[in-house]
Amino acid sequence: MLKYYEVENFRSFKNKTTFSLEKTNYKVLEETNTVRGLLKGVLFVGANASGKSGALLPVKLLLDMLFGKAEIPFEMYHCLFSMNPAVSMRFVFDIKGSEIDYSIKYHNDGSAIHELLKVDGETVLERENSYAKVSLTDQKEYTDIQLNTLFLREIYFNTRFRGHQVLQEWFSFLTASIYLDLYTRRASVYQASGIELRKYLEEKGTDEINQFFEEYNFGQRVV
Repeated sequence: MLKYYEVENFRSFKNKTTFSLEKTNYKVLEETNTVRGLLKGVLFVGANASGKSGALLPVKLLLDMLFGKAEIPFEMYHCLFSMNPAVSMRFVFDIKGSEIDYSIKYHNDGSAIHELLKVDGETVLERENSYAKVSLTDQKEYTDIQLNTLFLREIYFNTRFRGHQVLQEWFSFLTASIYLDLYTRRASVYQASGIELRKYLEEKGTDEINQFFEEYNFGQRVV
């Protein structure tokens, strides 16, 4: 599950801004609306043009860069009223009790990019422009990496994180994501199997749905 994410110099968020899904000490609906101290969902409320859609864009951009088009649209997400060329994003996840911390920082002209991936505080991937050090593969250092793509994406598609179950669980969680744009009436799906409900039920029945409800204390069942 997503714990929180931070952006800086991203669209309308010039200053460092954190969006946290960590629960407060408020006890009402705690058993049904939270899991391991995290909220199951959030609702952004505000006037038109107040930044609600922009608050969700970092998550969609991450998914697009990892599973969609490989090239990073550097210039599209830079804050228009900032002289700082660097755009920063950081995402922290709780995957079955393990913390995954992934950050990206790039210049809006594509001249520089930095990636850092930590699992439970241990650095497993660090990339500075075309050079990277990785503990996930037999090869520990890489050079001549293309500046316009995420190196984490390349490692994933080349290795599928063999031998690293937490990272496999993380990417399984990410590929199950669906982004709905109600303005354009389009959906972004990140798994090859698609989201056709009838086909899913014919293949798997209701077992996985009910298992999900039970694991996250929804108190409901599909029959």
